[in-house]
Amino acid sequence: MNVHQECLHCGKKISATETTCPFCGKDPERITRKSSTVKSHIFGGVFIVVLLMAIIAVTYYLFEAAKIRASEREERLNRCFPASAQQLQAIRDGIKDVQASNDIKTAYAVKSNDFDEVYFVAAKLYGPNMDDGEGPGVWAISGSPENIGLTLSANSFAREFSLYLDGSKTTADVSMTNDGARIAEECAKKNP
Repeated sequence: MNVHQECLHCGKKISATETTCPFCGKDPERITRKSSTVKSHIFGGVFIVVLLMAIIAVTYYLFEAAKIRASEREERLNRCFPASAQQLQAIRDGIKDVQASNDIKTAYAVKSNDFDEVYFVAAKLYGPNMDDGEGPGVWAISGSPENIGLTLSANSFAREFSLYLDGSKTTADVSMTNDGARIAEECAKKNP
């Protein structure tokens, strides 16, 4: 049985037992090995290019997603504004009834989209063992910023450090899950 192979240099058929092509004088095995080495280098190069493109695409996606999250966060924080003097006084009255030496310096308000006239107001508390400000507490205050109505505690910190009722256990049913509550809290955490 005579098996033939094709010389990769000149393309002529030669016997499979030949170590040198009788037509061109070159080693058909060596070119085969070179050819497979070239193919593996090409495959390796293509793989590296595809891998780099995937890394670039993922990095771009993560960067864009981070920009969108930062933009959304900034948009949320733009809803915050300094609490009115009346809102500040309502919170002070509630916390001083629990501990006279506790106070607030600033507070941030956000109008809730879940209610007609409710503002979530968040403030850090200062007092004994709270020199750097603790909390913040979050309260739901009805009415307008200048003409306030009912004040209720919206988070556990506000319940612990003020006399105001837990808003989630009233018919008003206000809590930290309502629109504006977490934003006010975030503003107070971000600012002194």
